[in-house]
Amino acid sequence: MNPALGGRCFLLIAFAADMTNFNVTRNGVDVYSGATPLALIKNEGLSSVNVRDMLIGNTAGTIGETSVIAILIGAIIMILLGVIDLKIPASYIITFAVFMFLFGAQQFDINYVVAELCGGGLMLGAFSWRPIMSQARLRRWAR
Repeated sequence: MNPALGGRCFLLIAFAADMTNFNVTRNGVDVYSGATPLALIKNEGLSSVNVRDMLIGNTAGTIGETSVIAILIGAIIMILLGVIDLKIPASYIITFAVFMFLFGAQQFDINYVVAELCGGGLMLGAFSWRPIMSQARLRRWAR
């Protein structure tokens, strides 16, 4: 099991109310929080999100998953250093995109697919959780 994924699952199960409460005030200060872009797309439609904001990280969401550009920069560095191989992340992202084109809520809409790719933890998962670093050292093909 991947330690990061296991930790996140534990926290979500153990502190479900705190991790899903978007109306938070701490020490008299309102904390900026809101629905993630994927929740906005589901509830209000594609026009409620800005893909450019999702690319640069100027949107609500869990830390580490909101800036696709930052995730891609980190991925490029890891690929160039030989830490991960592009096979697993590329197959993961391509499979997701194909299934979104075929079975998504708005089939064959490129804007919808790009918003779905940028809006959640897909990129973070593709480049940090999918390559499973502990197994990559044991099995060359797992990189």
